[in-house]
Amino acid sequence: GAGAGPQGPPPGAYIAGIAAQLTQGNKASAQGFARQMYALSSLPQFTICCMNGSAMGGGFGLVCACDYVIATKQAHATLSEVKLGVIPAVISPHVCRTIGTANCKRLFCTAENANMQTAVEIGLVQRIVENINMFPQVVKEIAQKIQLLEPCSVGASKQFLLNCLNQPISNSLIEYTAKEYLRIRRSQQCEEGMAALKAKQKPGWVDQSIAVKE
Repeated sequence: GAGAGPQGPPPGAYIAGIAAQLTQGNKASAQGFARQMYALSSLPQFTICCMNGSAMGGGFGLVCACDYVIATKQAHATLSEVKLGVIPAVISPHVCRTIGTANCKRLFCTAENANMQTAVEIGLVQRIVENINMFPQVVKEIAQKIQLLEPCSVGASKQFLLNCLNQPISNSLIEYTAKEYLRIRRSQQCEEGMAALKAKQKPGWVDQSIAVKE
């Protein structure tokens, strides 16, 4: 959407402005960008990134904060902060979560320019297309799959993964996973889904069409 600010999902222009200020060593801007990155990564909706051109620095982090990435085959991604004597600190939690520690070391410390084949191999990109004209069709395909899913369960699954990330297997984690399962299993949405399965019918959310912009 248009407009800027911490109240809702981070608009592109707003994030771009914060990212630009990061180069000035502004602590407040760095904290603001970090919060917006978290806001994007923790949205309950399944987020899709259409990547064209280059994803550098903060842009690389924004790609990692999304749930599914479609990229043109000419696109590339790089983390060249070390060339400037800086480190990709603000985006590192999101990058590490997406591509793993070993790949982070590779890109953080060598400033390697990753092409899309490499991006797929390390888990940054899920789908490569010939050009930007193919973005709408691929997004539509994904939306058709998402439409079959219960929206609250999608959001809960995303939050559950974030909460379990890098947590050691412990009694508290086991208890948490069991409680979350029971909470969702006893929800109204789950009851509707189970009832629909028993009746061999489609649950109501399947008919709620996702509008995809062409």
